[in-house]
Amino acid sequence: MIRRLFPLWFVIMMFIEPLFLVMCYQFGIEREGSLYKAFLASAFCISVVFYVECLNQRAKRVDGVLFLGLFAFGLIYYMTSLFYGYIDTFYIGHFLRWGAQCISAVLVGLVISRYKDSYKINYCIPLIVVVLTPFIASASLRGGHELGQYVDEDSGLNYQVISYSMAVLFGTTAYYLFFAKRKFKSKIVNLLMCICLAMQGLICAMSGGRGGFVLLCVIIAALLYCAFKKNQISKTKILFAIFAAILVFLFLANYFNLWDSGGFQRVINPLSQQTGRKDDWQEVMEYFWRSPIIGNGLGSDFYTWGFYSHNILVDFWLKLVLLVFAYSL
Repeated sequence: MIRRLFPLWFVIMMFIEPLFLVMCYQFGIEREGSLYKAFLASAFCISVVFYVECLNQRAKRVDGVLFLGLFAFGLIYYMTSLFYGYIDTFYIGHFLRWGAQCISAVLVGLVISRYKDSYKINYCIPLIVVVLTPFIASASLRGGHELGQYVDEDSGLNYQVISYSMAVLFGTTAYYLFFAKRKFKSKIVNLLMCICLAMQGLICAMSGGRGGFVLLCVIIAALLYCAFKKNQISKTKILFAIFAAILVFLFLANYFNLWDSGGFQRVINPLSQQTGRKDDWQEVMEYFWRSPIIGNGLGSDFYTWGFYSHNILVDFWLKLVLLVFAYSL
């Protein structure tokens, strides 16, 4: 009985943070530390139950090595604070949040790698997509998307959560529509998913999150590459789908006045002088040159720069120079 519920839990885990923040936004609940911790702890406990249910003797050794690596990574991350002589609250909060989410995700990933009926996940995707997409879209449209930044600070549903969530939802919905073989045959379900797909692309562009918009472009490119590479869909159908998607997108963009929204203007002007990102990156690189060989340690951005620099490559160079160099090679 427990294993039958895993496909639904897998899809929930994919969007667990936006689901939680949307609930906080809809019910007017502030995302307090204790509430969020209880939510993450509950997700961890449920993931452990599914993991134990699928555990076998052959997998214990592989899992042990994986968990040992996670422990070592977490230990290195935590040890960074010992070299700076004080505790940064943002650093500790980020570390604990990473640990709670990462371990739960690893457990779910291990289960899905051994789950024989993984196709059942396809039947759970519409349940989450059709519910989550309109809630995030309505929150974005009602919450002042013209600002291109925040929707609701109390619940934590900000432009970054919206942009990244919509990008991942777009990829999941596109996979269901064009690549999943075993799924619902209902035309109504497919129609709802097509509407959600258009809304996801629109809201991602309107939200003002540049990283989410870049992720959306990468997902679209990857989907097109897979479609042409595997020949699962004829080129005629792909071109027709692209043409239809552009028409629907343009209609929605004009209806919701995408072109004049502050969020869209923020996306298409990534390096405008108003953002000051170039100055931020230059300042972060000054800390990089203080320790250009071994870096400043995992999580050191909270102790040096004070926050992340909105550039993942710059952050990596600041933290672990040698590992970044090895990875580049």
